[in-house]
Amino acid sequence: MPETLFVIDAYAQIFRAFFAIRSLKSSVTGEPTNAVFGFTGMLMRLLSEHSPSHVIIALDAPGPTFRDEMFSDYKATRAPTPDDLVAQVPRVLEVASALGIPYIGVPGLEADDVIACLVHRVTSDPQYQDLTVRIVSKDKDLEQLLSKNVGIFDVHTGVSMDVDGLKAAKNIRPDQVIDYLTLIGDNVDNVPGIPGIGPKTAATLLEKYDSLDGILANVDQLSPKQRDALKAAAPNIEMSRKLVTLVCDHPFEFSISDARLAPVEPERVLPLFKELGFGRHQDSVRKLAEQQAAIRTAAEEKANAPQQAFDFSD
Repeated sequence: MPETLFVIDAYAQIFRAFFAIRSLKSSVTGEPTNAVFGFTGMLMRLLSEHSPSHVIIALDAPGPTFRDEMFSDYKATRAPTPDDLVAQVPRVLEVASALGIPYIGVPGLEADDVIACLVHRVTSDPQYQDLTVRIVSKDKDLEQLLSKNVGIFDVHTGVSMDVDGLKAAKNIRPDQVIDYLTLIGDNVDNVPGIPGIGPKTAATLLEKYDSLDGILANVDQLSPKQRDALKAAAPNIEMSRKLVTLVCDHPFEFSISDARLAPVEPERVLPLFKELGFGRHQDSVRKLAEQQAAIRTAAEEKANAPQQAFDFSD
């Protein structure tokens, strides 16, 4: 069975769970658990339906990032993170640890940068050339990481995005994603774009001129409106390009082998789930342990089965 590394964008999944499930509290401790419950459900679904060989969770480390230092208004339009969500993050990480899933955050970087660094390590290491990477997120910035062995996966819908899917959806290549995002900007992260240039226009320009540099080199061939917009936005273009470019070579201590999953140990997980009041997930853990045991037994039987002898005599 091919080996697969799932890299989970922690806060994307935590936020989704928090807003999808409301007013859930532990019957034991009284603490809010809606985000923890939803995140745990996502993990159990991933482990039971996809049997990954490797899993790691990437998250934002506390404190400012290099993007905040570069642009003081970066993400300034975002609403503050709800206190009830922040309070649940340690519990989310506790669940991950109980399931044997490591997590990593790097000061100064965002989770997307950590993911980019992990992907770069896998794709540039000869010993992992056969390892498929699936990024569990819907963040469009991560589309710049797509390649033959790297895809983006929505565990909730089962929908994957690959190189061909990106071309079909947006008519761009992975190596054009940075320039595409620079052109259209990002309202969520408050990244300045080029006024009047939306997704379709950006894709059309990149298809014709291949890159942002190609567009700028041929600015006099653009429509007057596009030409004026690009010239007016010129002071911000390089900053925007740096803001949307993921860091992929930052050094931090982590080996991909640390992400290899061991069989789930119900005795580690069940006490925590009982404390959180997760009855359904307790059943899921027991079923997962049985499923993993059956897979191991089948693999052992196959490995120990006698080889069929062939008689080539007349």
